[in-house]
Amino acid sequence: MKWVLIIVLLHSTISAARLPGRPDSASDVASGGAQAATLESESSRHHRSLQQDTTLRTLPNQTIELMDAKIASFSPCLGVNWELLWSDEFSDYASAAVDPAKWSYQTGDGSQYGIPGWGNDELQYYTERSSNLYVQDGKLIIQAQRESGENSDWMYKKCLNECEYRCNLEGKTKTDDISGCVQTCSVPRCDEIKATGATSARIRTFGKLAVVPSEDYPSVRIEASVKLPRGVGLWPAFWMLPEQSPSNCSGCGRYGKWPASGEIDIFEAANDMSNIQGTLFYGAEGEVQQYSGNGGPAPVDVFQTIALEWDYEQMRWFIDDRQFMQADSAAKLNSMGIPGGWYTKTGQGNAPFDAAFYLILNLAVGGNYPNADPAATLADLSLGAKKMEVDYIRVCGKAATPSETHL
Repeated sequence: MKWVLIIVLLHSTISAARLPGRPDSASDVASGGAQAATLESESSRHHRSLQQDTTLRTLPNQTIELMDAKIASFSPCLGVNWELLWSDEFSDYASAAVDPAKWSYQTGDGSQYGIPGWGNDELQYYTERSSNLYVQDGKLIIQAQRESGENSDWMYKKCLNECEYRCNLEGKTKTDDISGCVQTCSVPRCDEIKATGATSARIRTFGKLAVVPSEDYPSVRIEASVKLPRGVGLWPAFWMLPEQSPSNCSGCGRYGKWPASGEIDIFEAANDMSNIQGTLFYGAEGEVQQYSGNGGPAPVDVFQTIALEWDYEQMRWFIDDRQFMQADSAAKLNSMGIPGGWYTKTGQGNAPFDAAFYLILNLAVGGNYPNADPAATLADLSLGAKKMEVDYIRVCGKAATPSETHL
């Protein structure tokens, strides 16, 4: 089967025939009759405009002061071995909101997917408000904060409205007890959300960008330049879930429910950010298998380039081009001829990571991963908002050589 790195463009002027081997749902997930197209358009032009070197030379005892300069961290995606396929530089924004052609918001507490607390006992309620996510000075800011007064009342009303909406979808009436609806947050959950008062933001490229190695690009790289916040119970992450997923299921895909269809964590960290971690989840429904690697601490107030390089049978994780983790497919035999690595019981070969995955950026508060006391987490958040900053996100590929064929 031939897979290609694809992007789904909303309101696109690009037209393309259905790609060989691409399932129907990949182009159906976007609203407005979105069309699928291979990533070959303006990427080369954008690549050339970004790939410019600047050399500063000084005489002894002289200094140069750079005012309002944006010095990018090291980015292999702009190097000679890679071709830039997609990026968001957060530089030329007419407003403070993210580009709707590239990103969409996920709001609420996960109850719409049947996983209150986003399945991890997280405390935050995701919103699409500008106080939780905005673009400023060429950077994306995701801000977690503690709400009170009118803002906490707003959270409560929004939670109840979402519950009522889902009840109506299930044939309930407004007079029914909405706390009894299937896949709702229930009234007690809304009370808890109001009392907690924690808000943040989560965005994704679902229906807009999906990545997988292809015949044209057997190696792909996804990288982000990020500066992480410090704080009790904070949980920033840049990760990926299967594109071929129904709208009411988080983590579902071609091979079934999570983790059978896979999850790729490019990075996540928690609390004081003393350890950046990459992880794969796979296996089968009810049988969670994972492979994790530790990348070390995140320096204070410094942007780092954190990246994933993905081949057909291998993935590699990097911090500032220092590799800290590697995972192999079970389809790849080791030196003794024994298969090992990722797999799914509902697929073969390189499954589940032979399917396209979309990108997710979020800043969670609390939950099982930070494993911090909720009271301490909320007390720390009450002292001031916490910001995760993103300078850019880039997707690039290495073109296939004549000897490389994957059918």
